[in-house]
Amino acid sequence: MDYNRIIMFCDYGLDDAIATLHILRHADKFGKIDVVPIGGNVGVQTAYRNAHTLLAAAGADKNKVRIVDTRAVKQPSDNIPDVHGTDGIGDVLEHKTSELTVIDFAEFCSELKSEAQPSRDCVLSLGPCTVPNMLGYTPFCTVLMGGTVKEEPNCGKYEFNEAMDVAAFKSYAKTATAVATLDTCHDKKFGFDRFVMGDPIADKLIARYKSMCISRNAPVAVYDYVAALAVTNPELFDAERIRRADGVEFNDLKYR
Repeated sequence: MDYNRIIMFCDYGLDDAIATLHILRHADKFGKIDVVPIGGNVGVQTAYRNAHTLLAAAGADKNKVRIVDTRAVKQPSDNIPDVHGTDGIGDVLEHKTSELTVIDFAEFCSELKSEAQPSRDCVLSLGPCTVPNMLGYTPFCTVLMGGTVKEEPNCGKYEFNEAMDVAAFKSYAKTATAVATLDTCHDKKFGFDRFVMGDPIADKLIARYKSMCISRNAPVAVYDYVAALAVTNPELFDAERIRRADGVEFNDLKYR
């Protein structure tokens, strides 16, 4: 076991779903897995439903995996059906409610204050940084997906996760261990055109994600998976400290 706990912020999101399945496939690295559905690619109500659907389909271990409910928390969101399907996770899974323990976000924050192990905990932030910022917690490892350095942004002046809450991204990214940017994720060495995980559910979602990318002439890059991979296999990456012209500063991940 590498970590006591991983806290995953997911705005489900096809690529969030694929990243979650990657973490579940490496569950032996974590004592606890806390999945925190948030608003972003979809509204928080839909993200919460999708977390249940995905974790039920994956048979997540109810002794290790929990869902943290943030539906009462005010947070930004959008709806992008041409990227993630009408339900946010590609319209390929039957919606179900999992049997996992659900804990309220406020209760979770209180619990973390008493149980935190900063030297052995990890945060994986795969959506807007609004809610992760509210956690007020800096563990041993924080990896987030968002931002761009050289690539053209995909949401106005920013990458989507950054655009949803620019101030939160700037604050959270500055102290993060590493940031998987658009530049990181578009590295051709990942071979996303041939990418499979060998898991029936994951590969169904990957195939759907690829087809949706191709249908809108977008590059096939499973963004959130890259950030998840950086947590489970940090030896595959380097990180370069950068400061953008707009003053945003972070450790930019580079695939070796």
